[in-house]
Amino acid sequence: HTERLLHRRSAGLVAHVAAVRQVVGAEGAGEQLQQEQKIYHIAYTDALTGLGNRAAYLEQINKLERQRADGIPVCCIELDMNGLKQVNDTLGHAAGDQALREIARVLTAVFAPRYPDSVFRVGGDEFCVLLNGEAAVAEMLEQLEAELSQSAQQLGFPLSAAAGTAWVRPNELIESAMMRADAKM
Repeated sequence: HTERLLHRRSAGLVAHVAAVRQVVGAEGAGEQLQQEQKIYHIAYTDALTGLGNRAAYLEQINKLERQRADGIPVCCIELDMNGLKQVNDTLGHAAGDQALREIARVLTAVFAPRYPDSVFRVGGDEFCVLLNGEAAVAEMLEQLEAELSQSAQQLGFPLSAAAGTAWVRPNELIESAMMRADAKM
């Protein structure tokens, strides 16, 4: 009888230790997940604007290329901020940073509600938007222009962007369409 009781207790202890290990392992996994998310955020987010950076842009292109195999259309919009050098030279780099953050905010407000993960800062004053599916591009660009004009009035200095667009053609890579969009600016 004592032997069976000890066996039950040891089985219970083994089960308890296994349960504790599972919980501790889960907590460790949670911490690891948080660390991985932090690293991902640092690797794929532009620190100044909070937009996706060039690495995130390239990831999105890869994702969209896979979706295009299913016949989903893709539109590329290339944007260059107008006058950033002049803002930096006359008002200082803090004003230039403010202008970049404001353009990022407006781009997000115009495009991200319908197309999450679509707006990227890929260079100093260069932004890209990748839209998948049917998109009312002309209307969104008009909205962008109007909102940038309002922002310029609030900031007290010019704020605008040159934009070029291109729909990806059948059998064309998204990068090629982006080059066509860039040429249209």
